[in-house]
Amino acid sequence: MSFLKNLCLYTCIILLILSLYNDLTKSFVHQTHTNTEENGVQMNETNVVQIKLSAGDTFISVAERLYGKEFVWKNVDKVIKDFADVNPNIDPFHLDYNTYYYFPVYK
Repeated sequence: MSFLKNLCLYTCIILLILSLYNDLTKSFVHQTHTNTEENGVQMNETNVVQIKLSAGDTFISVAERLYGKEFVWKNVDKVIKDFADVNPNIDPFHLDYNTYYYFPVYK
């Protein structure tokens, strides 16, 4: 009986470690988002990064982490517009944690 409890405990610990590793390594995945036409406006291919928000993350905090605080505050309107372009129907100021969102990549 003790053997089964230990086996179950070790299995749970291994699964937890694998899950954490997967979350940490897959949270920043570069993808290409293509939207040919939306609302009559032609959009080009945009490089984006897919990010899963954690509790306490906001649009601004993630943008500052990606682009730097100075860039975000100098270009806040552009960053918000570009975010809205790659995430249609999403309000950047009401994001849900544990949800993936696309953030544009600036060169």
